[in-house]
Formats: sequence, structure tokens, C-alpha cells
Amino acid sequence: MGGMWTLCWFFPWLGLGLLSLALICLAVSPHRLPVCLLNEIALLNLRTHDLRGKPWWQEILPGLYLSGIPLQWHLGKIQQDGIQAVYAILDEKESQLASFLGEALDETDWVSAKITYVRLSSPDRHLLSLEQLKEAAGWIDVQRTAGKSVLVHCKGGRERSPMVVMAYLMLHQGLSLKEAKAGVCQRKLVHLQPSQELRMKELEAKIERGSGNHSRQRAGYH
Repeated sequence: MGGMWTLCWFFPWLGLGLLSLALICLAVSPHRLPVCLLNEIALLNLRTHDLRGKPWWQEILPGLYLSGIPLQWHLGKIQQDGIQAVYAILDEKESQLASFLGEALDETDWVSAKITYVRLSSPDRHLLSLEQLKEAAGWIDVQRTAGKSVLVHCKGGRERSPMVVMAYLMLHQGLSLKEAKAGVCQRKLVHLQPSQELRMKELEAKIERGSGNHSRQRAGYH
């Protein structure tokens, strides 16, 4: 028990140290902040929440999970939770991420575990198009209709993957943008960029134009 408390104390301070170093790097050379440092900060943030009893992945709806990038030592727990399909929003480098906390699960790992895996190639802070959001939401719906539990993740689980999950809730569960965002944010820390917020509003407007006055189906949060 003492060791766990030590870790809970140590990781936030280590994360703060790395964040301070990152801010110094940004001040000196804002366009050359090392990607590896950003990766460590993102993973430390996830690990800190993990140690404080907040799971690395959060269940948004029964059988629909949202997460930062899972590491190889997570695979057993993922299988234990019954997750059978994974939708990743990562660029090539992120999909091969290695950290002192562990290596990311890659396509080979998922396939070996007999978990359906799809990766949308998209860099961090990238603005997903309406078509990409629609296709991602459609894929999630197909998997869930087939009875599979689905995990959606990007690197930090705060921008790209929440956009996809919100799009699914809006397109296939009938929620408004406000409802979808509330449903995600009450379970996961989300930080959309202004352009990403605007894109989600564009999606809602498009849905409204297409649905007319049809009533919305409500998703059942638990």
C-alpha cells in the first residue's frame, strides 16, 4: 500500500516537471518541442488518472469506450472487459509510440488478440472532416449492431477520439451536440480546439437539415 501512495505522489510531480520543461522549450523554440516529450506528458497524464482510480478507458455507453492510446500491458484488461473492436485515430508515428511507461498496442497486437482493428490516419490536433466523422461513426455502429464492444482512442483521448464518439452519439443515437458532449465529458476529460468545436457544430447543422422535424432517439446512459 505504501508503494502505491508513493507512485500516486511521484507521477503527478514528474508530470509537472516534464510540463515545466515543455513550457521552457516552447518559450525558446515554440515550433521545435520534441514529440517524445509531448508523448511522455500525455501518457503521464493518463497514468496519473489511472493510479487515482480513474480507468484508462471510460465507458460512455454500455459497450462503447473512450480512451487515450492503450499500452501493451493493458491488453489483458481490455480482453477482460470484453472489448472486441478498436477504432484508433492516430498517425503512423503515434501508432508506434514507445514510452518509459510502455509501448503502444499496434495492429499486430490487436490482430493476434482477435480484436477487430481499424486506424484512421490523422495527426494530433488534426481537424477531422465531416466525411471522416460520418465514416467513423458508421463503423462503430456496424460493430455495436453486431454485438461487439468498441474502444475508440487517439493518443491522449481528449480531442480526436471524443469528436468521433460524439459524432456517433449524434448520428446513430439521436443526441444533440450539447447532449453528446455532456455525455462524454461527464466520464472523460475532453479539450476540443475551437476549430474542432466548430466542426461538431457543422455536423449538428447538417444532421438537423437532413432530419427536419423528426424526433430524436435518446441514448441510454447508465
